[in-house]
Amino acid sequence: DLREFGAQKAVYASSDGIWPMYFAIVDRLRHPMSIMNACIRIEMPDGVFNPPLYFFSIPKHLIHLHPYTDGVVYLFPRKTFIADQPMPFGPAKVHPAQLASLVPVKPLAKLAVSPGDFPFLAQMRAHDDNDLNTYARALNEGLPWPGDESA
Repeated sequence: DLREFGAQKAVYASSDGIWPMYFAIVDRLRHPMSIMNACIRIEMPDGVFNPPLYFFSIPKHLIHLHPYTDGVVYLFPRKTFIADQPMPFGPAKVHPAQLASLVPVKPLAKLAVSPGDFPFLAQMRAHDDNDLNTYARALNEGLPWPGDESA
């Protein structure tokens, strides 16, 4: 992970129901790959939260293979999970949807999902593994996505 919160030894979860589906359907067993993803909400200065913003990417050399599979999303009790801290973004705050439990936790339930369940499959981005440092810098510093002519 690019940030300290996501690099600790923990059980990770999300306060968002869509984000975990990405991890469940990307087939990293048959197609070992780097992944890039995010789920955030912006809190405006008046305390109002915008809808979630998502980012999902897999390596460019694999996207034509449709490296997806059926998977499982685990539902955890919230009790031992802590939320990632919000980050300032001008006058607003960015709230990552990432949660972490520093102690083992058993799932309450499992939810089977398939690639067709993932609402952003058609919008999957593709990154070049050789350019990951450039992408990481863009994401961390709010720069335009490298190579995106619309930025």
